[in-house]
Amino acid sequence: MLSWGLGGQIWVLGFGLVVLVVALPSWSAFSAGFLCVVAGFDVLKMVRVTAALLVLGVLVWPDLGCGLV
Repeated sequence: MLSWGLGGQIWVLGFGLVVLVVALPSWSAFSAGFLCVVAGFDVLKMVRVTAALLVLGVLVWPDLGCGLV
């Protein structure tokens, strides 16, 4: 379960970094990962960016999206 304290910040920063590394060839995914890292210290932004990444995964990368959702 996602922690809303420091654990949540670490989770979103790690998730953003993974997106950056895995999706570097795609500029839109790179931007989404960067936003995820930048927004890591704001809980509401973290939730919004994570939801956007899940939607992006479902729409752009169906295999990734199905694995996450």
